[in-house]
Amino acid sequence: MPVENSATTAVETLLIKKSIIVGPKAYLLFLNRLDLAPAPNTALQKTMQIAASWEHKGDLHSRAS
Repeated sequence: MPVENSATTAVETLLIKKSIIVGPKAYLLFLNRLDLAPAPNTALQKTMQIAASWEHKGDLHSRAS
């Protein structure tokens, strides 16, 4: 059954989770790094120019009414 498969997959995912133990200074550096904006790069610029799937004109939702 799909629900049982989902539950099994969730449990397996939690069982393979890895933990890394670091000191307070390394953890604060990590948290600060998460808050930094990504450095501009060509791939990021290209990705940000692509319209989201829900923004495409002519999809089924825009034809309804």
